[in-house]
Amino acid sequence: MRLLAALVLTCGCVGAVEPAWVSGFVLHELTGQPIRRVQVTLRPGRAGEAAVGALTDDRGRFEIVDIPPGSYSLIVERDGFLGSSLARLDGYRMPRFFRLNGGDRLENLQVRLRPWSVIAGRVRHDDAEPAVATSVLLYQQTRRRGRSAYRVAATIRTNDRGEYRVYGLAPGAYLMAARYDREGAFERLVDSASAAGSESYGVTFYPSASLISEAMPIDVGVGQELLGVDVYLKRVRKRTVRGIVTSGWTGRRLTGVNLGLEQMDRDNAGVLREPVKVTFNRNGEFEMRDVLPGRYLLVADTDEGGRRLVARRPLTVGEASIEGIELVLAPEQAWTVRIRSDDARLNVKQLRVLFVPGDATAPEVEARLTEEGLFRATLQPDQTYDVYLDNLPSDAYQKETTLEGKLVRSVSTGRGEPPAVLVVTVAKSNSAVIGQVMVDGWRVASGVNVTLVPEPLEGRAAQYRETFTNEYGWFEITGIAPGRYRAIAWSDEAPCDFFDAAAVAACGGGIVEVTDSGRFPIGLRLQGSY
Repeated sequence: MRLLAALVLTCGCVGAVEPAWVSGFVLHELTGQPIRRVQVTLRPGRAGEAAVGALTDDRGRFEIVDIPPGSYSLIVERDGFLGSSLARLDGYRMPRFFRLNGGDRLENLQVRLRPWSVIAGRVRHDDAEPAVATSVLLYQQTRRRGRSAYRVAATIRTNDRGEYRVYGLAPGAYLMAARYDREGAFERLVDSASAAGSESYGVTFYPSASLISEAMPIDVGVGQELLGVDVYLKRVRKRTVRGIVTSGWTGRRLTGVNLGLEQMDRDNAGVLREPVKVTFNRNGEFEMRDVLPGRYLLVADTDEGGRRLVARRPLTVGEASIEGIELVLAPEQAWTVRIRSDDARLNVKQLRVLFVPGDATAPEVEARLTEEGLFRATLQPDQTYDVYLDNLPSDAYQKETTLEGKLVRSVSTGRGEPPAVLVVTVAKSNSAVIGQVMVDGWRVASGVNVTLVPEPLEGRAAQYRETFTNEYGWFEITGIAPGRYRAIAWSDEAPCDFFDAAAVAACGGGIVEVTDSGRFPIGLRLQGSY
């Protein structure tokens, strides 16, 4: 195969090392036309080494010469297009990292760039007047180890006509929010008693929702300019939330606490911090003004006597303001983790022990290794954590977690002293899943993703695996725990949410049953485009 030959070619000479040479073309993904002024860069895999590159000419051709031997990745960038690191040689995908030896000549590489997408429209007040200098934010939902969260994909302000235009977007689904924040300066000038509970503009999610749980996704395709995505700011009557914060350690009333609200999504997880004003009076009572009706997490943290106290409590704000809340802060808990393994080769110093909370806005916690070979982690009270081990040997897997001798799927922290030791068992695996990915029924799919999802996923998320195919479309995943798995091959965009059991069942792929020992073959067809 030409790709393999190109990657292993050596100069066979003695003396000075001859440089390598790479050439190819950059084309438009949708039209196939050449693209000029594209920056093509070979980025070395080792830190401290210099990158080399070139610009494409009018024919979309690039040529990079005098390349020192080494491992490289390809980075291709141009305004108007999404960046790419994917190149093909004779129809086959190049590996994400490839080796160039002295005298190697890679010719006729082909890179196709996708034009970026655009979402544009106007933001208006409820009387159709343009909302000038209004913040427009685009959110994308993300998942990491099963946790749902939202990241800000773009932010911009409207012009004097209330218009906005967000470019540089990848295809996908977005949630859009418009935040009219110019009223804040006026409200600070008026008496707080008259301003509380007054009607004003809040954050409005497309098309006309006050909360992210009620927002409608905006789907945009490759290179699509989605125009006319207009938002009419929603005028709402804001509420006031009042109460006290108490220390669960000393019983004292606390002031100066870091207090806030987080909007809850459809999964009842806090996902977005709400910009609210918090004040404390002389009696230690707090007041949160300008709160929109909806479902929230009331969150708080502070330090008292060198200990960090935290609390998270669901809160529903309805048609009336809320009085008399008592939020009790509890100290964080110190948990101890012991790693158990029958394999004497396991070096616990190389492991990372992570506690991943179900609440997307709560932080992940990495445990610290002690001199005794144990791990210690400081966890928030009233949380549920999944436990993951990273950097396991390639032939090992996370078998089970026990707490006080009982198997647990996750760790729930209450209040008070935690149990003595959490034990995570690591087992050696003699099993591997191997296979080949094909596309169009006959071509091998090189450089694509292969995901191995446990079925059922609940309680086995730590046994989730991913890898890439080689230049022949082959893959091998080692360190597999016994059980049933769904293997899915895909290229640039995941075909489904791998942590949603219903979505994965309809996602295609193939089923493989893994026992205690052996190599378990499976053939896969690529999901999506190649």
